[in-house]
Amino acid sequence: MHAFHLFRKFDRQGCLSECFQGDESALADAEMQARELIGHWIPWLLAQSHELPSVLRLDVLAHRSAPGQATIATMELTELGGCHCGWEEGPEVIFAAMLRSCLRPLA
Repeated sequence: MHAFHLFRKFDRQGCLSECFQGDESALADAEMQARELIGHWIPWLLAQSHELPSVLRLDVLAHRSAPGQATIATMELTELGGCHCGWEEGPEVIFAAMLRSCLRPLA
């Protein structure tokens, strides 16, 4: 059973074996599609405000749909108030980024 509130962190090799059945081409396809998808979200977000939020989580779901192929979708865009989904280091990483954003000099 999959639960979206549980966080499972994989390195690339772990993702390849656990989620993509060892299909390197399908994982590479998912990565390429995710980069392209995020490449569309970032300009859209910038069009909504003069700068990106200091913290932005883009949740992309991906799965192996056929040999050498993946299907991806945006699950959620979260800024500042997002759940850490059980990511133990998350609060420290996120709040440090927010603090750095607040303390950076204005141009």
